[in-house]
Amino acid sequence: MKYLVLLILLYCIPARAQKTCIPVPDSLGKTFAAAFLNKEDISKTPIFPNSQEMDVVNKMEISSNPTAVTVGSEEDNASFNQLKASWQELLQLAKVKNINAANAKFVKIYFIERALPVEQVKTPHYIIYILLKQAIGNIALKFDVLWRDQKWLLINIDNDFYSYVEKAGGKNPGGKSSFRAKGWNTLTKIPKISFAQSSSAKANGWQSSATCLADPKPFVNKVLEDLAAKQPAAKFSNLISTADFKQIYQPDLEALVNQAAKNTGSMSASDRKELKKMQTIIKENPVALYKDYVTGPMEKLTEYLGSIGFTTKKIRTVEYSITNFDHEIWSAGKIILKIDAVIDSADGQQAILFYAGWHNDHWQIIAMQATTYGTSVAE
Repeated sequence: MKYLVLLILLYCIPARAQKTCIPVPDSLGKTFAAAFLNKEDISKTPIFPNSQEMDVVNKMEISSNPTAVTVGSEEDNASFNQLKASWQELLQLAKVKNINAANAKFVKIYFIERALPVEQVKTPHYIIYILLKQAIGNIALKFDVLWRDQKWLLINIDNDFYSYVEKAGGKNPGGKSSFRAKGWNTLTKIPKISFAQSSSAKANGWQSSATCLADPKPFVNKVLEDLAAKQPAAKFSNLISTADFKQIYQPDLEALVNQAAKNTGSMSASDRKELKKMQTIIKENPVALYKDYVTGPMEKLTEYLGSIGFTTKKIRTVEYSITNFDHEIWSAGKIILKIDAVIDSADGQQAILFYAGWHNDHWQIIAMQATTYGTSVAE
């Protein structure tokens, strides 16, 4: 059963304090939304690339929305580019759909971070959704930024709007939330509309960040070292306490179990028995829950890795991504780090999968798959 399988993933660790900062673009949400609703000139903002930075953006070829430019028009010149064209189309589409500062307001910023190689240097790259609330329903804007040279750099603007879809469970754990393009830019005839755009060059918020994340690399390396050292779960370097687990993660587990309980008709007898057991443990025995879903999976994985002779020298690749939405287990809004570590073994390449949450200025392991999974890596 899907929910039961997902519940088996949990285990948590806080990480050491670290010097390197990976900024999260929290502040960009409200600032970007204001620029959009006030029809400001995006090219005058501090995050808009200059001519030299534009060369980097063009080389990345990250744009997902090619815009046709009429030869001989005002757009057909060296100063015009894809970003400005997409922004103009988005404003024109907003006019047609009656989306403005009077009837829409900023709700929240959602993001997914994936490090991209830029000029041979891995650079934090965020895909960002800006959620706006209207009386008829929520809509979202999508754009991409890099954190480069100690500042935000805009690299892509989608020229369509997105709907915010909450699957079963909504904002609760187990109810993955996602964004879907509305397709308005292709289904709607958009007239050319000119806007007297004001400058945003001096607006506050473009280059600030409310949250600074520790570089995941030292944290991930320490977790892998502890696994290789065959440490008992209780002696792992940074294991979350029972009390913190109960406060931070038990509510999500409880919501997930309660949601599963509404669909017992499709469960087998053994699944129903297991579900009832989990409900009892959550209600009456947090210590047992902690053992079953925190230390248990970690010890099983440690035992298996020991049986195949795992050492840190056998690590082939380590990849990670960071997001604050679209989680399998946890409530939307929590910053989650997903780590895949591919290792070599006598039976071929296998992968270790675990997750960490950002709490109290450090990473904590919140889920670890009790077994590896088979994989392949291109040579």
